[in-house]
Amino acid sequence: MLLRRYCGHVAVFNTAAMRLLAIAEDAPDPEFGHFERLPDGRLNGTAVEQAAEAIFRAAPAPAPHLLRQGIRDAIDDCLKLGLTALTEAAVGFSIGHDREDAIWNAVRAEGDLPLRMGFMAQLTALEAAERQLTPIFDRRWSRETLKFFADGIVGGRTSALSEPFCDRGGTGTFMLPESVLTEEILAAHAAGWRVAVHATGDRAIERVASAYEDAEASGAASRRHRIEHCFCPPPGLFERLRKIDALVVMQPSFLWRMGPSIVAGLGRRTETAYPGRSVIESGARLVLSSDAPTGLLSPWEGVRSAVERLSSDGTILGEGEAITVREAIDAAIAGGAAAMRHEGFRGRLDTGFAADLAVFDRDPFSLAGAELAATRATLTMVDGKIVHHDA
Repeated sequence: MLLRRYCGHVAVFNTAAMRLLAIAEDAPDPEFGHFERLPDGRLNGTAVEQAAEAIFRAAPAPAPHLLRQGIRDAIDDCLKLGLTALTEAAVGFSIGHDREDAIWNAVRAEGDLPLRMGFMAQLTALEAAERQLTPIFDRRWSRETLKFFADGIVGGRTSALSEPFCDRGGTGTFMLPESVLTEEILAAHAAGWRVAVHATGDRAIERVASAYEDAEASGAASRRHRIEHCFCPPPGLFERLRKIDALVVMQPSFLWRMGPSIVAGLGRRTETAYPGRSVIESGARLVLSSDAPTGLLSPWEGVRSAVERLSSDGTILGEGEAITVREAIDAAIAGGAAAMRHEGFRGRLDTGFAADLAVFDRDPFSLAGAELAATRATLTMVDGKIVHHDA
């Protein structure tokens, strides 16, 4: 038995799985990850970060036709929420880039893909070049971004922080040596790619922001790079990102789903964790996404969390960072279009813009709480074609 935590950063396995995957009791920890162990040194069945990633890639994958059907089912769920464009945030994160890329290409070849897709490849610039991949921008199927992981996650206490976690201590870890991370970002920028970096702790975010500044100072055209999550931003970050047109991409439903763990790990830093108001006031572009399945799939759950900042245990996290319903919807719709570089033809109702439309079963501007989060689309259109309709 092998279980994957929904974030993909942690694996749990039993003894039989250890045997099948040839994991020895004395298996060494990878440089950026570890196996958790019992007091006597034996493995306790939990692997974190690169140790977990290696297990997932070694394990048998579901049959390709089941993966393709799963993608189709997930797309149908998104259409029912009024979503007209999606981004796959790391092709290669589960079973390796080439296998996952083949699955997506097979889905495309089947035809009748009802919405717009963007893709981030979990490759370095060199690895992309070896595959003869180049950035592609298309209104329906874009691949112009390379994805990197700077550090781990708050829930696993692997975020790279400048101050220790409150409950377990430690300051997390980088997923690459800091100098290598910078080099890879600069190489991707120079090769014409956009860059998206998973960065949750302030040490990791600072390193990524500095690399983006160096990249934009090189003279090449702005790439509109992204910081994914930006959980614990260092002071002054958003003004810096505004100057280089970099995006802050956050997932507010994390506050609901992981609230107790966030408070236990970050303590007083929770007041500025996953900020919304500070980003908007700085003039930087705030983008709301789900990061499903880690975050809740519905954008309306994200809107609710961005407004209420409520944890599942009833605690309000960083009330001063709350934003309005209108601001949250703008960050999801117009922000989402900007994140895919679609703002020139979608993201608002205007003459000449694509007829990517949704009709909802309620007025979100007049609702709050669970009623707001339960919003669903009764009709969804992409390029003027009805792709979902409640009969």
